Amino acid sequence: MLHTGPIYMEDNVSLRPRHPRTIRRAAKSSDVAENVRDWLSAALARDDIYYFSVYDGEALVGQIFLHDIDWGSGESLVGYHLLQAHDRGKGIGTKALKLLRDFVAEQGRFRELIIITSSDNLASQRIAQKCGFLYAGPPREDPNGILFRWKVQKS
Repeated sequence: MLHTGPIYMEDNVSLRPRHPRTIRRAAKSSDVAENVRDWLSAALARDDIYYFSVYDGEALVGQIFLHDIDWGSGESLVGYHLLQAHDRGKGIGTKALKLLRDFVAEQGRFRELIIITSSDNLASQRIAQKCGFLYAGPPREDPNGILFRWKVQKS
């Protein structure tokens, strides 16, 4: 499902609702284009995904979402992508993940968030760590990956 509520903002970065057509038409680097398309389609079809568009000022720059949400246990995985390489390394991903954490804490329905990243994706690992996610070892689904956990602090 796509976020339809308020805008969440920190400095120039915001999480917003956006029409799927806008996301589909946005320019994307080849390394994320397929992931962006697939996750947007999944968010439109599934109720265990909650999807936000990420903005830097007024420019659509990415996506961040909860996925494989287990409403019973209050656990969810987190995914994020910045659409173009020139937007990476500027702190946008870190701010977007902090805003997502704020949203999750405000909801009061979640207990824990989980990020799984490849062992060579150092940028994603740094984002997780900067946002208070703790290293928890390899995930059982991918022994070559790295799993991070964040216990939700109620707001």
